[in-house]
Amino acid sequence: LGEFREELKKRAGLRALGGPPNLVFVILESFRAAEVGALGSDAGVTPRFDALARRGLLFRNFFSNGFQTRDALLGSYCSTLPNYGPSQMRFYPHVKALGLPELLRARGYATAWYHNADAEFDRRREFLARHGFDRIVDEYDFPLLSERLGWGISDVALMRMAAERMRALPEPFFASLLTVSNHHPYTVPREFRKHSAAGEHGRYLDTFAYTDHALGLLFDLTAADPFFRRTIFFVYADSSNRQPAPRPVRTTRDWLALSHHLPLLIVAPWLERGETLDAPCSHVDLPPTVLD
Repeated sequence: LGEFREELKKRAGLRALGGPPNLVFVILESFRAAEVGALGSDAGVTPRFDALARRGLLFRNFFSNGFQTRDALLGSYCSTLPNYGPSQMRFYPHVKALGLPELLRARGYATAWYHNADAEFDRRREFLARHGFDRIVDEYDFPLLSERLGWGISDVALMRMAAERMRALPEPFFASLLTVSNHHPYTVPREFRKHSAAGEHGRYLDTFAYTDHALGLLFDLTAADPFFRRTIFFVYADSSNRQPAPRPVRTTRDWLALSHHLPLLIVAPWLERGETLDAPCSHVDLPPTVLD
């Protein structure tokens, strides 16, 4: 084990933090792997994610455990597979599922959840409050004239709000961000409308690029903050989507891969050289990985 740790230090530039790290989950709406350049796409809509991947830990075989955001949240926080009947989060938010927010809070972490749409959707607010999140921010906490896109406030506004709120959190903290702009009806500011003439799929590519831009902005806004040096970011998607496949889908395996394959990237200031990992994993692997 000692030899392994020394090898990891040499490969990844890991150094001791002197205390527990801050942890940030950045969950990107419908940000499927098929459009991510670092995972082989030539769509050209993820320059910021790709740049982060060149110095982070990129998981090439990360998959969703379901088709909806609520499935991703249940897996990401509680390492629990989605119910095949009525959703646990939506219909049974009171049912106890010991998870990451609660376990981290017991270890002295401040816990916060930031979202730019309605936290009441799928009864998320009730579930999150019962499962360890002390601070819950949604669209109703943004300034009145904040830019709205599609289902909620813009992803750019979310990143600005989250950066500001995280600066005020006591350390160590666990913060989780959930975006919404990359969702039907796929609306973006005028300067991002590069593919929109191609119909809905073109608008989808534009919102994908917009969410990628917002992701990069989060790192731009926080890179100079003292907490950034002690923070591990987990950047991943909640689910795939129903947009057309960029490559032919010939088999059930192809369809399942398209419908569940997502990006997962771990980024931290002391990770100075990118690494690619091929082991299969999914949302339910996040809590035990963080706790380890």
